[in-house]
Amino acid sequence: MKKIYQLLLAAGALCLSTGLYAQSLYPAANDKGKFGYVDENGEKVISYSYKEAYPFEEGMAKVRKGDKYGFINPKGKAIGKIKYTVILPFTGSYCRVAVGGSYKDGVLKGEKWGFMNKRGEEILPPEYDEIGEFEDGVAFIRKGNKYGLINDDIDVLLEPKQAAVGTFDRFGYCWFAASGKVNKKTGKLEKGKYGLINKAGDVLVEPKYAFIGYFYKSRPKNSSNITEYDASTSAVYNRLSLEKPLSRLYNPENFLLSALSGCQTEGAADSVRAGFKNLLLSADSTYLIFSKSGYRYGVMNDHGDILIEEKKFNNVNCPSDGISLVSKIRRKKMLRGYYNLETGYLKEFEESELPFSYRDGLGKIQNLNDQTAYFVDKSGNRVTDTYGFALNFVDGRCIVQSRDTKKWGVIDTQGNALLPLEYDNIHLEYREGALGVCRSGKWGFVDLDGKPVTPMDYSQLTYYQHGWATAKNPDGKWGMIDKQNHTIIPFNWEDILLPSEAEPEWIWVKKADTWQCYSRSKQAMAFQGGFERAWNFEDGLAAIQENGLIGVVDTRGDLIVPCRLNNYFKVKDVLGYMKQTGRQKLTETDAFRLNLWGDETVNSFDITSKIPDNLWDY
Repeated sequence: MKKIYQLLLAAGALCLSTGLYAQSLYPAANDKGKFGYVDENGEKVISYSYKEAYPFEEGMAKVRKGDKYGFINPKGKAIGKIKYTVILPFTGSYCRVAVGGSYKDGVLKGEKWGFMNKRGEEILPPEYDEIGEFEDGVAFIRKGNKYGLINDDIDVLLEPKQAAVGTFDRFGYCWFAASGKVNKKTGKLEKGKYGLINKAGDVLVEPKYAFIGYFYKSRPKNSSNITEYDASTSAVYNRLSLEKPLSRLYNPENFLLSALSGCQTEGAADSVRAGFKNLLLSADSTYLIFSKSGYRYGVMNDHGDILIEEKKFNNVNCPSDGISLVSKIRRKKMLRGYYNLETGYLKEFEESELPFSYRDGLGKIQNLNDQTAYFVDKSGNRVTDTYGFALNFVDGRCIVQSRDTKKWGVIDTQGNALLPLEYDNIHLEYREGALGVCRSGKWGFVDLDGKPVTPMDYSQLTYYQHGWATAKNPDGKWGMIDKQNHTIIPFNWEDILLPSEAEPEWIWVKKADTWQCYSRSKQAMAFQGGFERAWNFEDGLAAIQENGLIGVVDTRGDLIVPCRLNNYFKVKDVLGYMKQTGRQKLTETDAFRLNLWGDETVNSFDITSKIPDNLWDY
């Protein structure tokens, strides 16, 4: 054992000394322009026989002989073969290398790529036409017009036999298409047969489907109201990924792109973008949508096991608690029901009844004629009374209205009242652990247990946002309160703009039909003057409106962008222009011109058209 240890020490010392020796060698050229290596004294150590020579790093140096590159060690011996057209810098323990090909107009064409380690070994033979950049530890490889995947250990996850591949999404899945063809004009993959692979290289879904994808969901920020999209709707968002090689299957941007495709004007597109910023998108990776036909959908799990055959129903929803909301046309009638994935039992409902997806183990059944609703269990048995109106269960609670008294309250999953059905009005959801309730025209907040958070002293209340809510007192004046019912902003105003961030210094209040800026620390107006409309401050700037046109002010009330923009959504572009050009303020003319540059109607006139004065950049 001692002898082995001594040998290891000796080997380590040799490697260390070799490395140190290599670092003291320097590339140098002779009078004939040939390169070799000299030591610290300028004495030749490695002969002048190279067209190019690079410094030693970790005991190896890149050199060029003729038109080929390779590596040598400090003794001048080749590490591997000097045969490469290109050697790129090492990334970690390996580098990209290329063989063959030729340069045309300064561009290398026809080369084959692979990877080499620091021992000169080709860990991926240079036989690929293209190797993509690594993203999340995975890169694509291409041979001819066929694609595959490798990981950053240079293991081949998917052989390059596919018509197209995607990239791995947040769930760790990547789509691939064994067949299909990319349209050269549109760049879209057509007639693909899709499958799914994980990062371990396991094929979860064989590539035999015309479509695979996720069920999408959305909810507004600061809200618990979830919208679930059925297979037909979710398919629209998934297809945008499946048509685009090297894209992620789950991509929330597809939701936005789909909505933008229906916009006829830039103004409409700006409104869609603003709405998208207020949405939180998600998907359920436990279940996948699939289709062989491309127009009817089934459901499989994330191992590729089919749970609902695609031809069984006209449409399906994402399963919840082992139950899927389904629909089927029978005798020209749309019938809806719940399908139990485990037992195969289908509970159908009358055409006048609309079932919703299961939440907290219960399904809501709403009458389409009078909006009354009741709840059923997983067997389809009714477990609650019929209510005049009911929202959806969230965390074991559901806001309901009595069918008889029209009073509001909250029930649990057993139909028991968590909050007595005795309120005249109610907020449509809990926010930040509180629910607004109203009795005899007086509003207050209760907590999750139904205990008062504030007295019922207010004639109106908004939802809590960042711990604050705006409230209206019996005198008709608005103020702002926190969860301890402390007054944040005194009750002196016609209206208050609810802040979009926690504990802001500047808050917009309305007085004499104008919006004015209130300083919370001063408990007074931040500056004089008011505006028709105002938006919350961001980074010390706020959009304001005068005479129907938009501008920007700072926290001192100085006009940074004069009110010449005809669209709020142009503010971001204008501020971006100012940052890029280093401008601190804009003149009236600057703002007018920037407004025109962003106006799609300016370029819509014919050469003989008479351009209105307000659209003429003179």
